[in-house]
Amino acid sequence: MGKLISGWNAFMTIGGTAETIFRNKTLYPNVVLAGNNAVKSMHNIYTKFFQRFLWTSVYILLDASATPVHLLLIQNFVSGLAAKGFRVKFANTNMGNPEKINLGGILRDMRISARAAYEDVILFGHVLEETLNDPSRVVDLNDGSAFARRYWNRTFWLDTGPIEFDEVGERKQPLIIQQFQKGGVWPTTIMTLDASANEFVDVASISWVAPFPPPNEPPCGFLGANVICWKKGGGHYYKMCQSLSVGWTFKYKEI
Repeated sequence: MGKLISGWNAFMTIGGTAETIFRNKTLYPNVVLAGNNAVKSMHNIYTKFFQRFLWTSVYILLDASATPVHLLLIQNFVSGLAAKGFRVKFANTNMGNPEKINLGGILRDMRISARAAYEDVILFGHVLEETLNDPSRVVDLNDGSAFARRYWNRTFWLDTGPIEFDEVGERKQPLIIQQFQKGGVWPTTIMTLDASANEFVDVASISWVAPFPPPNEPPCGFLGANVICWKKGGGHYYKMCQSLSVGWTFKYKEI
């Protein structure tokens, strides 16, 4: 998509992209990112969540059933976390069942995408009307870059709720963190993070497997090779280190 847009000065609003390159306004001054899967927002919520519990190591399972856009999204997400100083590794898995289609998930994604597309059209109409009625400047609708700048650092109030854009015209996302608790079928919302907030709002208590948050790494390390677990004298052995597994979901908050 970037190769097609590069060099144009026609205004373009992209409803869904996992790319980060479009934040570069030297290359793409005419592009507004109005979709609901902003990579920067994902970096923000994961960073704040990990820092809250002093976690710096991230291990990601990347399943073969992921769609191309999600594969691209996770690549940019991993790069962003690594740039913030996290130690990030990932492993490829193949746990998906090609014969089982999650119709509920597909319909949920379609609903979110349809709402984002609706908001995108309403936003464009609002900014277009504002531009045409602005007596302070000569209106040139062929200048897509100037039109795009009207989205920067602004909050729009629509019937679906407030929509905020950052300094380069990328939509900020209100996000929530959910956890599967007590064998429940549906996850429980435990934290929310509004689009421009610096801190989480606690909604419910986290249910840890142990009575405390797991450490950043097991005492013996993920491979059991930490020197503190070596046996004194000839040879050495590895202690058994308990690992804690907690089910989390990170998703966009619907207003």
